[in-house]
Amino acid sequence: MSKCIRCGLCLSACPIYSVEREETSSPRGRLHIIEQISDRKTLKRFINNCLLCGSCIDVCPNDVDITDTIREFRREGEILRDIYYLLSKIQGSDFRRIGLVADILNMDRNIGGVLKLFSNDRRLPVSSKEEIKYDNELRENSIGIFTGCLSQVFYPDVINRISEFYRSRGYNVYLPRLQGCCGLMNYSAGDYEKAKALAKRNIDLFSSEKIEKIITPCASCEYMLLHYRDLIEEGADISNKVVSLDDALIDVLHTKLEDLDEAIALHIPCHIRNKKDKRLYRNLKNISRSSKVEVVDLCCGYGGVFNVYEYEKSLKIGAAVLSKIKSDRIYTLCSGCYLQFYDLISRFAPEKRVFNLIDIL
Repeated sequence: MSKCIRCGLCLSACPIYSVEREETSSPRGRLHIIEQISDRKTLKRFINNCLLCGSCIDVCPNDVDITDTIREFRREGEILRDIYYLLSKIQGSDFRRIGLVADILNMDRNIGGVLKLFSNDRRLPVSSKEEIKYDNELRENSIGIFTGCLSQVFYPDVINRISEFYRSRGYNVYLPRLQGCCGLMNYSAGDYEKAKALAKRNIDLFSSEKIEKIITPCASCEYMLLHYRDLIEEGADISNKVVSLDDALIDVLHTKLEDLDEAIALHIPCHIRNKKDKRLYRNLKNISRSSKVEVVDLCCGYGGVFNVYEYEKSLKIGAAVLSKIKSDRIYTLCSGCYLQFYDLISRFAPEKRVFNLIDIL
């Protein structure tokens, strides 16, 4: 924390500061409060008022990582117990339960209990009836596909499309049914023990030397899998192999974008834009040079569980972004961003639609 020189560059990068315009809502302000206040109950409001998007880190000249600090403080508090109780019932089980939650919310918005945390009249896509074509056989020179929770429920067709893409190019595809949640929500809340347990489950499935690389259609899942190396000793086996888009996918996307018949918006998620390794970010920017591609280089305001316990604020951040998008077709590469744009579009711009970037294939 002492590395912060109070220069203020983080203020212009922070999505929350952009809507609240208060020093205490800025990364610099949060760090100052953490340094000055010891009372946990007082701190809780400021600690939770963070998307963990990493935008402040990306512009900080001293590489101050407030996200690590926020997670550590959350780790010591009782954060969002009801939400994590529900998550514990979903994680490690049939992901169709998430789809059931979504369908219930779409049918009845006056439900009680813990599901009220997920209502607020929010709009969720209805769970897809398509089944993922799993392949549990591990062969030499395989491409592993990590689905993540939400894509299994809301767009399994994207998973199947990735699988077909690599098979058509002569790869063996490894798509295990028993894979689980990446653990990002737990990690973001400082619940490292649960995050480690979820990581261990996925490491056991994906650490084989037969797997050349691991593809995931979600930038947030990629972010978490990249952090497995920090979370658990054997995590590097996955972290060193995972990508959300490899060169083969990028080449095809480049061709598809050049041949577009209509304008689209390409939203670049925070977990791609703010990565230290900028290669994928630069590649997406480069393949988006077509005059028909509108690049949206802003945080959508979702932030995982931030969207649950700060829903109105999350919506306000996202609505400001949506108002700047001219195209009617929005493509993104993050399950959370997908849900956020779906909700925003349903409310404010029903003429628009949102897709996973892989849908361009």
